Amino acid sequence: MSALAPGLRLLGLRGAPLALASRSPRRRELLARLEIPLVFVDGDVDEGWDGREDVVSYVERLASEKLEAARAAARTEGAYACLTADTVVVIDGLILEKPED
Repeated sequence: MSALAPGLRLLGLRGAPLALASRSPRRRELLARLEIPLVFVDGDVDEGWDGREDVVSYVERLASEKLEAARAAARTEGAYACLTADTVVVIDGLILEKPED
């Protein structure tokens, strides 16, 4: 029996890939260091905030929509699990949009 990579043992993936729905190079690097086989899936959803939705509801809705979008792609790729991640910056109750560059 071959030894599993550290990340595979940690997550119980047993060699199946983890679907990552994040464009963050840092997240990709961290998972690569753990030797976790990855497939990259699109969890792209409209992240626009109109200012009427409260911040907590916005974050919860965004997380839910991203996961649902990514899950279908993850199944197609044969992934064992799907990981989505996002960062939302809030200052004085206002959400700062992602920088354009």
